[in-house]
Amino acid sequence: MFCPENPDKAGEALRDALMPLSQLRPGQKAVVRQVNAPQGLAHRLFALGIVPGTELEVVRTAALGDPMELLVRGFHIALRKKDAKFLKVEVQR
Repeated sequence: MFCPENPDKAGEALRDALMPLSQLRPGQKAVVRQVNAPQGLAHRLFALGIVPGTELEVVRTAALGDPMELLVRGFHIALRKKDAKFLKVEVQR
């Protein structure tokens, strides 16, 4: 979002538009914008192809809501919600 009169507001608006992946519901699609995970988890996510700019979809969640099944780059991946909270995504409408 570009805000010519105040460039700092553009960054704030984008930051406000991001939400943790763990809050998405089945059927929602999003694009990963930030990975704020500890180094070990970040390496594991990157190895799975979950990097900024990656499109994903929440397919379903387990009976008690954890883990969540994601469709990422044509693959189904199970990710715990405690790990998904480190991924900031932009929900696609």
